[in-house]
Amino acid sequence: MRNGHHAEAERIELGDRIVIGIRDSARVGVDFGRSDVEFEVVGIVEDPDASRQYAVGYNEEADEFIVADERGQLIPDDSVAQEILNDFLEQAQPGSGSESGR
Repeated sequence: MRNGHHAEAERIELGDRIVIGIRDSARVGVDFGRSDVEFEVVGIVEDPDASRQYAVGYNEEADEFIVADERGQLIPDDSVAQEILNDFLEQAQPGSGSESGR
C-alpha cells in the first residue's frame, strides 16, 4: 500500500497479500459486505512452456482460493484459473511426488 492506495506488485511472492475489490470479490463468490478482501499467497505455480508464474491466494474466512498472475491481477479465464488451481492442489498433496523425478 502506498499513500493509502493499494500498489501493484512487480512480482508476487509467497506470503504476500492480494487484495481484491468488491467487484472482483463478487466474481469469485466472496461477499463480506465490505469493499476489500485479502487473500494470502500460499503457492506459486510455474508454467515453463509460457515462462510465467501464477500466484494461488487463499482466504481462510471464506475458505476460497483465487489465482492471479505474477503481478497480482486475477486470471480472467475461469477455466485457466481452475486448471492452475488444480495443478497447485495436486502438487500440495503429501506424497504427490512432485519433487522427485525432476
